[in-house]
Amino acid sequence: FFIGIPAGIFVPSLSVGAGIGANLAEWVPIAPLSVVILLGMTGYFAGMIQAPLTAFVIIMEMTNSHDLLLPMMATAFIANGTSKLICPLSLYEGLTQRYLNTNDHEQK
Repeated sequence: FFIGIPAGIFVPSLSVGAGIGANLAEWVPIAPLSVVILLGMTGYFAGMIQAPLTAFVIIMEMTNSHDLLLPMMATAFIANGTSKLICPLSLYEGLTQRYLNTNDHEQK
């Protein structure tokens, strides 16, 4: 079954974010490794989908990290703002526009 647009980006984006967090943890030795990894996951996912509330709530609930609510929220909003400065469209919007443009050319 093929829907035409990529849909399996959730787990890969969390994995990349965790990797970024693990690498950043070396620069922040006073913070626990698990916290920096969760913040990396939150920041990367929020920046990629440009939906900060969705990103931090999903990761907070998935990991039962309610004590990290404020750091995760701040990370998500900072990542979202940075992402919008670099690219105004979210990943989903960009892929959808590309898919629609491809279909328009095929129908003509």
